[in-house]
Amino acid sequence: MNGALLFLSTIVLPYFNQTFRIFYFLPLLTKRGKLVLRIDSVFYILVIIAVLSQINLMYSYYNGIRTESDLSIQHIVSFNVLTPIAYIIAQQFKPNDLRIFIWLFVIDALFVIAQSYYGVSTFYTNIDGFEEFTNINDLVYFNRPFGLGNNASVFAEKLLAFVLIVHYLAKYYSYNMPKIALAIVTFAGILNFGRTAFIAILFFFAFSGSMKFLKSTVNKKVAYLLLIFIMSSFAIIFYFDQISIWFNEVIRQFTRGNESIDLAGRDLIWNDFVGFISNNLFLGNGSVKYFTDYNGQQATAHNSFLMIIASHGIIISTLYAIAILHSLNRKNIIYIASILVFSGAQYSIFWGISFNDIILFFFMGVGNENRNLRFLSSLKNKDDLYAFNLIARK
Repeated sequence: MNGALLFLSTIVLPYFNQTFRIFYFLPLLTKRGKLVLRIDSVFYILVIIAVLSQINLMYSYYNGIRTESDLSIQHIVSFNVLTPIAYIIAQQFKPNDLRIFIWLFVIDALFVIAQSYYGVSTFYTNIDGFEEFTNINDLVYFNRPFGLGNNASVFAEKLLAFVLIVHYLAKYYSYNMPKIALAIVTFAGILNFGRTAFIAILFFFAFSGSMKFLKSTVNKKVAYLLLIFIMSSFAIIFYFDQISIWFNEVIRQFTRGNESIDLAGRDLIWNDFVGFISNNLFLGNGSVKYFTDYNGQQATAHNSFLMIIASHGIIISTLYAIAILHSLNRKNIIYIASILVFSGAQYSIFWGISFNDIILFFFMGVGNENRNLRFLSSLKNKDDLYAFNLIARK
């Protein structure tokens, strides 16, 4: 159930043409007396962040540091108030919830393939970004299907989460996805062509492979790896010309046809954010999301770290860093590091509550099931640790 709700929060609903964040909160309402509350040191840090963010917002407004006339909810209540709630929501997910999510994502991938076949970005013609690919560009980046979400980046975020969850379920619960499902998602991922997701996924596999290699000794596995490396080296030398052509094509796709790396305007946006941060280091934008003007539109930093420092200042941002570093362990570092790599070129975490915030908080709990435990509440059974304890026993 929770996996389906998490997936629903990322898709565009018919007739509404937008996503609904209300689905984030429904896991708290569907537990039927089995709500798991793990109040640990990370939770306390997130509560402190929420309180300081609200104080920062009020102080900045009443002292004229922020002078917006718009008194919408985001200018009255800091979005960081939702962060501890997101942390609790992440605790409610069980292995079955994650299985439901990844299978729903396979359906999402089928929509990406269908949209590419029919030459449209999405089947929802009324949402921003709908486009018919009438003049097909040979650069995949400019022909990216959305799947069931409202833009291509949402599918890329879910693609990374899919890879991390599939690995996690296989490693700790011996659950293996059918190869046909993996093939469908791989093909859809190529069509969607989320460059940041690709980099994060490559980092994940490189990190995972390196950890396995370092744990191994000089045995058959190492011998096989060395053999594969030697054979691959000869193959590269023998087929150098052909590989060079393939490599150049891959680089051309990643740079969107330019001679150097194309950051899609991120370099200009990042410069503006760095300038704003240097002038507002401690309070940021008064705990209201800071946006810059780019091509006549408001733009995020496309970098979670710049975004949070610009919005909240260095003190609150440091507390976020402490919470993440405090949760790292040998079981979850590979997952958390991959999410952070992805967040270096996307505003994907530190929203207060979002899809990636919940995924991040879930993996922050992996391996920390019993560390610094202060209080656990379950209305029916105070020993109900199922959401976390299965891993702790392994």
